[in-house]
Amino acid sequence: MSPKLKKDFKKAGYKAVFKAGRNLNRLLTSKNKPQLEPNSNPGIYKVDCSCGKSYVGETRKKIASRITEHQKSTFLGKWDNSAVSLHAKTCHGQFNWHSKNNTVKIEERNFDRKVREALEIQYNKCSPSDGGLNLDNGQYVTTRFWKPLLQNIRRSHNNAPTDVIDVS
Repeated sequence: MSPKLKKDFKKAGYKAVFKAGRNLNRLLTSKNKPQLEPNSNPGIYKVDCSCGKSYVGETRKKIASRITEHQKSTFLGKWDNSAVSLHAKTCHGQFNWHSKNNTVKIEERNFDRKVREALEIQYNKCSPSDGGLNLDNGQYVTTRFWKPLLQNIRRSHNNAPTDVIDVS
């Protein structure tokens, strides 16, 4: 039917354009799909302490599982198991364990996860040189090139409106 209509419209001096009907892909949009629980993917996470310091980590497990491991180490007094529990030994602040905002970036690929973790450690000033909770600066990002760039991004985000900002 479409080619015949198109031909008739062309004879009348009009250009006909046809649009496909709704298919399965259009019916199953992201708002219709069931949502996973927060922190239920592998990736980079951030745990904040009420003292103002943060810890950034990465995991191939569910982020919620890894945060529960940090919490368990802290509760049982296993200070050597994680930097978070080591901080809890000397700090009387409270960690925000079950925040929906613990996930910084969902990332399945190992190398990408490690690089993003290192950048997030620098961005959030969690490295040991910045007085943060992390015990190292992360892997693969060893140059000092990133520090001024991330500082500039941080400064622009502090002056930006309160929209969600992704540094992907």
